[in-house]
Amino acid sequence: MILFFLLLLVVAIAFWWKKGIWKSSPSIIYEPIGFQKEEEELKQKIESLGEGITGDFILKDDYWQATLTSGTTLLVKKGQDQSLLLASLQLIFKNIRIEGKWPLIIDLRFSRPILKY
Repeated sequence: MILFFLLLLVVAIAFWWKKGIWKSSPSIIYEPIGFQKEEEELKQKIESLGEGITGDFILKDDYWQATLTSGTTLLVKKGQDQSLLLASLQLIFKNIRIEGKWPLIIDLRFSRPILKY
């Protein structure tokens, strides 16, 4: 009986080792100070367009995620040119205010913005 449990334990450890669980990085990512500065600058520039951000930017794999005061989720590629980003957002906000309908998601990670309603 004890031999069975030892064999089961060895198989489990071998499985975990093969999957890389022992070597995996922690799920919490601490942002370097430079990212905090970039986040604050981006937040201020978006607020200058007349739309605020509730909470903070969340750093995902290779992009930032934020929630606007309208409830819209904003996705921005990390390290993206901010002048291009702000020009796109300014045009999107202008069209949204004319139409009066806010999208659920504004995805600016790609060359062309994606709006999901």
